[in-house]
Amino acid sequence: MKLLAISVLCLVLILPFTAFAQHWTADEQEVLTHIKKSWESWEKAVRAKDHNIWLDFVQPTEDFTGWWTSDGSLWTLEAEKRTFDKWVKDTKSFYWENVQPLSIKIYSDVALAHYYVTYNIEDKTGKTIRMEDKRFEAYRKMDGRWRWTGAMVSAKEVGAFVETKE
Repeated sequence: MKLLAISVLCLVLILPFTAFAQHWTADEQEVLTHIKKSWESWEKAVRAKDHNIWLDFVQPTEDFTGWWTSDGSLWTLEAEKRTFDKWVKDTKSFYWENVQPLSIKIYSDVALAHYYVTYNIEDKTGKTIRMEDKRFEAYRKMDGRWRWTGAMVSAKEVGAFVETKE
């Protein structure tokens, strides 16, 4: 009876963790790796105050559109370029922490990704905030590379900065 009780307890403790584990196909993992490297390149671009570092890696399509849910209208690649320079002037440092994928679906040459990303922003006054985005992004594989074609982002402040990646 003791053995049965211990076995049931082990199943109750272990099963929830294994049942919800996500296993990515090679193509899905390729998209996830691309997303994480995109955040690495964004961090480098912010630190260098050079938007082209990020653009060169992400290579968004010319017809890219996105929507920050806090804004009333869509944004384009041109709007992204204009706002980067203004935003980065007020930013002392940026550190991305984690990408938590929820779903990655691939349909031929199109990938749709839902994920959370957590990052920290320190402004030039030294105030640091921790942010979390809920993101839906669309990518299209062109010439063997995933290119950013669209996004919907909802961001919220989730606390204060704790540590850096340096």
